Amino acid sequence: MHSMRQPEGVAPDSLAAVYAVTAQITGAFPITREQAAAMSAGILPTAHSMVIGAYLVHECAHTPLFRARALSRWVGEPMAWIAGASAAKGEKIVAAICSRMAEALQEEFFA
Repeated sequence: MHSMRQPEGVAPDSLAAVYAVTAQITGAFPITREQAAAMSAGILPTAHSMVIGAYLVHECAHTPLFRARALSRWVGEPMAWIAGASAAKGEKIVAAICSRMAEALQEEFFA
């Protein structure tokens, strides 16, 4: 039995996770250099890894990737760090989003 919900998604989703980690690591080094060309070369892989990481966070939050919620969380939290949400656990991020949505709805319909 696979831990993934969709067995055909094992390869693409695994490649996306490996790519996000690899691009984050390889993009971080050039950004720390003083040369503008090196910095520029590091920005694209770093930014793209953040986008892919955010996609994987989204997928883990809705749990379509894995059968076990704990596995979704185990993958989702490092991807959240890559995507730039390193200061919060998954539950806090979801709670903050729900809170902001509730405030916006309150203002829109009851103001």
